[in-house]
Amino acid sequence: MLVRMADGQEKQNLIPNPGFESFSAYPVGWFYTGKHFSNVVKYWSSPTAASPDAYGPNIFVPTFWKDKGFGMADPHSGAAMAGITVYGCQDGKPHCREYIQTPLIEPLVVGQRYGFSMWIRKLESGFDIKSFGVSFTFDKTYI
Repeated sequence: MLVRMADGQEKQNLIPNPGFESFSAYPVGWFYTGKHFSNVVKYWSSPTAASPDAYGPNIFVPTFWKDKGFGMADPHSGAAMAGITVYGCQDGKPHCREYIQTPLIEPLVVGQRYGFSMWIRKLESGFDIKSFGVSFTFDKTYI
């Protein structure tokens, strides 16, 4: 959640579809490229060829991945969430880092205070990581 901080004013989340629950087209299966994620999760995209995933009701997770714990965690709130790999290349996996991005509902203003928070959770069988980053840029990223 990214909100403008102002005393006495209602806070508006500047991140569209923050719970990953709105879809441009309902996912019918597992994602294999960043383009799949970008075409399905409304307002969000993947700037790389890596394949972030959307989890939610009626989204099929293949048994091979489900057995590794993918899709088994519950969202912090709501019914959906996104999943990204942030570290590790094992068994010949071609991508180790997945990124997601979204344009803000309104531009950030120099001198204005903002608050940012998000919920992250590691896959039970996944690696622990020391840090996790977020970047705010003027332009959409393409890698």
